[in-house]
Amino acid sequence: MLLLALCAMAAAGVLANAPMNMNGEYLIANPNPSAGGAYSTSFSARTAEYFDVYTASIETVYAEVFWTMMQPVPLPADIVSRFANKTIAVIGYEVDQVYRTPEGDQPVPIYWAYNHHYVAYILGKGASLERAAVSSASPEHLNAAMAMSHGSDSYWQMTSAGNGASPYPDVPDGQFFSEGNGGEFRKSYHGYPAGFAQLIYSPESFRIQPMQIDTHNRDYNGTGFKPGLLPKESAAPANASYSGLLECPCTTR
Repeated sequence: MLLLALCAMAAAGVLANAPMNMNGEYLIANPNPSAGGAYSTSFSARTAEYFDVYTASIETVYAEVFWTMMQPVPLPADIVSRFANKTIAVIGYEVDQVYRTPEGDQPVPIYWAYNHHYVAYILGKGASLERAAVSSASPEHLNAAMAMSHGSDSYWQMTSAGNGASPYPDVPDGQFFSEGNGGEFRKSYHGYPAGFAQLIYSPESFRIQPMQIDTHNRDYNGTGFKPGLLPKESAAPANASYSGLLECPCTTR
């Protein structure tokens, strides 16, 4: 059983025990050459607090694609109480997929469960997620709706429910988190420069729609990666260092 874990960073006062990065150091591939110094990706350098949320467990078999909007997960009770009818400022987040064990969380190898992409939400008490028909999208939003649906006739859309909705025009009832990360999701930096944040009014719950592929070859008990049975449509070369299932090859099944 696998679980997705999200660690959200919220702006706060200076902490005596600042949070360390969950996934270690993050590297910036395209730093600003004219900057006076290196940009720090260490959340411990920020005046921030954090909270953790876990999804329900995910169970798959080899070659299965799990692409499902998961059920809401309540945010920690102290966060809900503290920010009831108030605004939280999210300045970054980290994500991992883990086994929960008596010795603590253990990361799931990327060659067991390949993350293709994910779409995550933090919802306030005035927000909800609803299925919307692509055909109902306005002309200026039609292309975005088609992209979000991935070929379906409907897609998930975040709306304000009205009851307890944010009284501030610049503070939304919920936020959307998706950087299009694939296999690099653990080591991609999801932080914002000083003075920037995603605001959420009266946050209450977390939802995520992961799209991941089970590439765990159960017939191999050694260390590292070894490909399992592949569809004949796979274009992966012999002895490839990745699973041909990542290409999402079309089959008759």
